[in-house]
Amino acid sequence: MNNKLYGLLILFLFVSFSLRAQKTFSEGTIVYNVNIESSDNQVQSTGQYTFIVKGRQIRKELKMNNGYSDVLICNGNTNTAYSLQQKDDKKYAIQLDMDDIQNEQNQYLDYKITDDGNNKKIAGYNAHKGRVEYKNGNSYTFYYCQELSPGNENMYDRFPGIKVMPLSFLYKDKNGMVMNFYAKKIEIEPIENSVFIIPTDYKIISHKEYLQMNK
Repeated sequence: MNNKLYGLLILFLFVSFSLRAQKTFSEGTIVYNVNIESSDNQVQSTGQYTFIVKGRQIRKELKMNNGYSDVLICNGNTNTAYSLQQKDDKKYAIQLDMDDIQNEQNQYLDYKITDDGNNKKIAGYNAHKGRVEYKNGNSYTFYYCQELSPGNENMYDRFPGIKVMPLSFLYKDKNGMVMNFYAKKIEIEPIENSVFIIPTDYKIISHKEYLQMNK
C-alpha cells in the first residue's frame, strides 16, 4: 500500500469514528449558570438558563436572582412560539411571530468557528476552546463539545444550525451588556410533552395586544 492510499484510509477511519462518536442531543435538559455584565465589566445579576428539549420542541427558562424570569416555548412541529410573562399579577402567553424569530437569527448566519487546541472539562464533557467570528466582524472566545450535536437547529439564537454543543459562550448587545453562559449540567433523559404545553392559568394573547398593554 503506498503512502498516499494509506493516508486516505487513515483519514477515512478518523472521520468515520468521529461521526459515530457524536450524539445528537434530541431529548434532555441543559442548565447554564448565567451572569450579566455591564459595559464596564461589572456583574449586574446572576442566575440560570435552562434548555429543555424534545425533538423539535424546546423550552427556554431564564431565572435571575434579582427576580427577573422569562420563559420561551417553541414548537417546530406546529411552527409556534410563546413567551410566558406576568404583568400586574396576571399571566399571559404571548404568541410570537416565527418569521420574526427566524429573521433575528439570520443576522448570525455564516459564522466561522476556529479551534485553538486548549481543552478543559465542563459539565463532565470535553470542552474545546475556540473562537466564533460573525460576518459583521464581531468575534468571541467560547468552549464547545464535539461529542454532542443539538438536535434542534434553532436551539441557540446566536449559533443557528450549529453542529457542536456550546458549553461556555456569551451574548453581547449593542449597548455593551454581556450575558455569559457556562454549562452546569447536561442530562440526556426522557421529557414529558406536558413541559411544552401552555399552562391553563395563562391567557393567550397576540404580541400586538401585549405591546398595547404596555403603552
